[in-house]
Amino acid sequence: MKTVLIVLTPLLFLNCTQQQRSSNDTNESEESVPISHSFFVAGPNFTGIIDESGKVEWDAGRPGARDGYVLSNGNILICWSDEVIEYTRDKQVVFNYNKPEMTKELGAVVRLENGNTLITESGDNPRLVEVNPAGEIEVEVPLVPELWMNMQGRYNLWDAQHDKDNQKILEKIPDFKEWINSEVFE
Repeated sequence: MKTVLIVLTPLLFLNCTQQQRSSNDTNESEESVPISHSFFVAGPNFTGIIDESGKVEWDAGRPGARDGYVLSNGNILICWSDEVIEYTRDKQVVFNYNKPEMTKELGAVVRLENGNTLITESGDNPRLVEVNPAGEIEVEVPLVPELWMNMQGRYNLWDAQHDKDNQKILEKIPDFKEWINSEVFE
């Protein structure tokens, strides 16, 4: 899924730019301004930020991330299959969570409003863990195997919200309702 999104992102950018040019062709008085912005890439060959001109702005130095994004404070939160790391822009590690032995791999990550980090873990006993800034698990929520259709935890969490059998499990996460209705899913 991530690979598809990475491939589609430039296509969407080009399509938006082309659509803007087409709309400006009908109204010559408007000045044409291409749409551009930097974006985070979690891909098989590169993990980092590409700037508005298409150049590498920030490189994690390790490809193959599963998930990640730029936090509102400017730090970068990244999930690989074996660990989650939050970096400052100068690559100082300010948060770290390592995959427990019992877990097959980590899948997705999101920072909650309370400052904790929600992480998906897969394996024989998939679960969500809410981890505090010190890297300690504060809340552990087992997931039923039917919920775990693929590695993209955000997609599965969205489906789980509408599954009555799993709602009781998800209510154990204090900020879940606020998070699931936040801009992450808009």
